[in-house]
Amino acid sequence: MRHKPAEKYSGLTVVIDTPSRFDRHVLMSGYAGAFFDSTLGVSRESCDLRTLSTLNAGYLPNTRVVLLLGCKSLHQYKPGVGLDEQRGNPWMEGNVIHLASYMPQDAFDRKNYFNPNTEYTGGSDDDKATHGKTKRQNWRFWLRKDIKKACRYLLVKPKIEELGEVIYPDIEAVVKDLTETKGKDLFFDVETASDLTLTCFGYGWSEAEAICVPMYEIPRRAYYYGGLGTARILRALAVAFRDNTVVIHNALFDLFVMAYKYGIPAPRKVYDTMLAHHRLCPEVEKSLGHCISLYADREYHKNDGVFEPRNQQQILSLYHYNAKDVISLALLKPKLTIHAKQLYAEDSIQQVNDSIAPYLTAMLQGINYNKQDLDDRVIYNTRYCAQLSRMLKLLVGYALNPNSPKQVSAYLYEGMGYKKPVKDMTNEKTLLQLRLKHPNPVLTIILKYRGVAKQSGQLKFPPYVPRGTTKERITTGYNLAGTTTFRLASKRLLGRWGTNVQNFPKDLRKIFLPDENKVFVQVDQSGAEALVVSYLCAKGNFRSLFLHGIKSHVYVALRLFAEVWAAELGRSVDNYCTAPIAEVATLRGWGELDKLIKSSDNWSAEKRYYFIAKMVCHASNYGMKPPTFRLNLLQKSEGKVSISQAEAKVFLNTYHDLFPEIRGWHRETVDTLRRDGVLRNLFGYPRVFTSIIDESMHKEAYAFVPQSTVGTITNITFTKMQQKIENQKDPLSSMDVDIVQNNHDSVLLQCPPEHVDYVAKETMAIMNCDLVSPRGERFAMKSEACIGDTWGGVA
Repeated sequence: MRHKPAEKYSGLTVVIDTPSRFDRHVLMSGYAGAFFDSTLGVSRESCDLRTLSTLNAGYLPNTRVVLLLGCKSLHQYKPGVGLDEQRGNPWMEGNVIHLASYMPQDAFDRKNYFNPNTEYTGGSDDDKATHGKTKRQNWRFWLRKDIKKACRYLLVKPKIEELGEVIYPDIEAVVKDLTETKGKDLFFDVETASDLTLTCFGYGWSEAEAICVPMYEIPRRAYYYGGLGTARILRALAVAFRDNTVVIHNALFDLFVMAYKYGIPAPRKVYDTMLAHHRLCPEVEKSLGHCISLYADREYHKNDGVFEPRNQQQILSLYHYNAKDVISLALLKPKLTIHAKQLYAEDSIQQVNDSIAPYLTAMLQGINYNKQDLDDRVIYNTRYCAQLSRMLKLLVGYALNPNSPKQVSAYLYEGMGYKKPVKDMTNEKTLLQLRLKHPNPVLTIILKYRGVAKQSGQLKFPPYVPRGTTKERITTGYNLAGTTTFRLASKRLLGRWGTNVQNFPKDLRKIFLPDENKVFVQVDQSGAEALVVSYLCAKGNFRSLFLHGIKSHVYVALRLFAEVWAAELGRSVDNYCTAPIAEVATLRGWGELDKLIKSSDNWSAEKRYYFIAKMVCHASNYGMKPPTFRLNLLQKSEGKVSISQAEAKVFLNTYHDLFPEIRGWHRETVDTLRRDGVLRNLFGYPRVFTSIIDESMHKEAYAFVPQSTVGTITNITFTKMQQKIENQKDPLSSMDVDIVQNNHDSVLLQCPPEHVDYVAKETMAIMNCDLVSPRGERFAMKSEACIGDTWGGVA
């Protein structure tokens, strides 16, 4: 099938693999076709639209750009090259520019219509070696960018020629260059072997030239410049780090290697292109390959490197690959800067780049822990799981592996005859739902076994030994681009050491210990997200709670379970329920009632009224529906708190009756999202929504501003405290203080006991920052500090 141009030919030929299931008479029809037409910068009628089967007829005269949509079309020119890898990177065939991308219908479908088993699950965004996988949900974003790029090439032909690369530079020239250059952008990239040994590093001062400096040569098992020469180069590199702005992609990998393996301090002025891109497009992939395809016009090279080279040819390939990465960084930064200015995201990018060195410092330092207590818990958990397995065998009649989805599914849906769900047949939510319908103790045991086994897995982490020490510690790998709200994520550091310490079970935090002669100081934001929500809404009852010192969870519990508190106190609580919120805390007996409500969090599962109220607040603020709320409550309580669908509906409706302004804020948020496609937290940091905006996206939109604002406050506090610690003019620099952990809405520090008050005061002063609502109303975050001899014991 082919549609030759009906209007004057623009020079753009579009080739697709095959017609879609909707293309009976016209190529690229239906919603996908409308998307293609609206994205195209020229008239469809001025293009040559054709399927791959028509290519034998050749191109029209004056063809300048060919857009290949689909794997088969790409493989016509580049056999064996993956579409995920080549997509968005131009190449020349004769005088014609070629560009590959996804088929419109494939990008528009939420799933693979023809073969869901081939669904992409996405790849690692910090994968330095390749372009990285692209999540199917993001295909539409990348296709849109590629179509626009193809149309741009009709107007301005890209410069795809290779720029200057210097391989095997003279050592004296390198040392002089790195030592004497000051105040410039240093574009920097490293390549490492599997043991983190530096095989080479590349640097440059502009896009004109990249210099690749050989380091350890694996075939020779020696450093190229020898021991003394390598030491001179590393010393010069440390000077260059100190005196310039280091432009890098995924700084926490490269800079960790340089600090941990070679003792080079992290630079204090860093521009991470991965983090900058994340602040501009937080939903999409962040690998260097993806960024190159979005912001630059370069041929794809991310498959050229051999990272464990065994011969001279492979070594040269690696060095050229490294130099290309450096030039790519030099091309990316100006484009990112322009985009950031257009989006008013400069402050957001500056904030995340400022935080690189503080978080790297915490990762390098790690946290002390009680190894004996940890080992004892692992042994206990192992025995507990063994006992649970015995119980399962007695109940089921045969050995059943609770961690095997296949075995659990066979027992539930074949053995017991339960109705099989369409998907997620054995996950936690499904098992909890089944337990509501079927009082089968096997379900409880499976859930318990999985929970204990998961805890043991988190505890069985490889210990970390900081450079120059012998004591084992816990560390984590912070991911500054791990969430769309700009809160941090964390995981095992480089896949080698530690674990996710942010989501460590509260009952196990007592294994974390401060260093000798120190105590922990934890500073938390108080009711942070709810406070932000109260100022995102129009002034009403919800904000009144904060203005008059009443915790929202307490007040909601009061209104939902008034008869419970009346029974416990032996008197009516109607006066508290009917009084204006401004007067509630002044009523006689309020202190006793407030304490009673909070204490219910420690009552038996079916009477955890404070916990239920807390969950109601969170669910209602973020637009949760009754079925989801009911299941979420069950899951968060580990199956202990169960309510009916009717109760869930009553609880949520009661909340919105008390605080109608919440739904008003929801409507405003959706209106802004649909109008602009962008939301901003209270620091003005933007989040661009690139996925389809429908009702499923609304909850994420409601949560963005509160969660992003709170996460940003934590990041700023972490960063500023580390900067004060390093500032020799600041009193904190002489107090032996360490900031050791980010826990989303709190920071954990350690210091000698005699400095606790000062450290807490300084941290709270930063955390209690001034904020301004979208209506111009000023307020301040609130925080509280606690101390302890273990992390679990801070109070």
